[in-house]
Parts: sequence; C-alpha cells; structure tokens
Amino acid sequence: MIQVLTESRRSFANLYDLIRGGAAQQEEVDRLVTALGDRSVEVYQAQALVDLEGPMEASALTERLSTAHDDNTTALLDWCHAKIHNGDVEAAEQRLDNAGLVMGETLGEFIAEAHFWLNVLPEPNSIGVPPTPLPVPLNES
Repeated sequence: MIQVLTESRRSFANLYDLIRGGAAQQEEVDRLVTALGDRSVEVYQAQALVDLEGPMEASALTERLSTAHDDNTTALLDWCHAKIHNGDVEAAEQRLDNAGLVMGETLGEFIAEAHFWLNVLPEPNSIGVPPTPLPVPLNES
C-alpha cells in the first residue's frame, strides 16, 4: 500500500509541477492525468489486498486512506482545471492544501499501524515451537 501511494505521489507531483509551470501541452497533461488515474486504481487494489490479507483492524484505516487519496486526487484535478481555465485558483489551492494535510495525517496513521502489526507478527515457526500469541493493539485495550 505504501509503495503504491509513493508511486501515486510521484504522478501527483509531476502533474502539479507541469501545471504550476504554466506551459503545459495538452498531450502531456493527458498523459499525467491518465497515470494518476492508473495509480488510483492501484491504491484500491492495494486496499483490497491489505483488507484481505492484513489484520481485520486495518480495513477501516485502509478505507480512510483510500478516501483521503481520492479526495487529494480530486482536489488536484480541480486545481489543475482552475489554473488552466482561469477559475477560482485560490479556493482550489486551499482545498488542495486541506486534502493534502488529511492525506498526510492518514498516511502517518497507516504507517504507524503497519509498524505495529509488522512488529507483532510471530517469527516463522520452527518445528515443535508453539506460535507466539499476538498482542492486542494499544488503542483496543
């Protein structure tokens, strides 16, 4: 999930930088919008994988992370539209900043939770050694 979000961030930054520069060719904009759309699909696929293979407690967090990613992507596309078509750029920038903050906070929560779960998984079992029970997350005690 983190790797997919990193790739998405690259696509996001490329599109942002291109539009901010002001001399964007439509073909290049279209290519980067398509790449960003592809990354969004990959985020949902990663969410499904974490939901399927990860701890059940992670599913609400992955859903929030996917929603934050969608909101951030939508805010970027709205900002691009405002910049290209002389719309309300100030309002679009504020929305983009807010969506970026939520995305960052949610990703931070996901990373912290991932560290917790990865650190509590038992080591591969040796023959005859009973598995170590998983501890309860701190927020559930």
